[in-house]
Amino acid sequence: MSSATFREKIKAALIHSLHNDPSYGLSFIENFTSFQDALLTTEAWEKELAIREVYKGKMPFVWGYCEALDDHADPVESDEYDKNIDWCEEIEELCLFIKDIENYIE
Repeated sequence: MSSATFREKIKAALIHSLHNDPSYGLSFIENFTSFQDALLTTEAWEKELAIREVYKGKMPFVWGYCEALDDHADPVESDEYDKNIDWCEEIEELCLFIKDIENYIE
């Protein structure tokens, strides 16, 4: 029987925090300077993508389809993200960290 790695244990704890009280996970990840530095250049659509990939709980809205807008060559955040920005902002950093945890925890 294989035991969970340190990273897997941290990820499980962060996911638990995400679904119960994100403030615990957020206080943990604020200590990772490389992650905080990366946030400075993270686009809104990347944050939305992290939420879509990581968060699997009840949401106050339903995601629509991500469709490319006619006049945009670069990815953009969805209308749902914009309309629910307060909720998204509460968890997006935690989702980003969880999504890319291998970049921060060996």
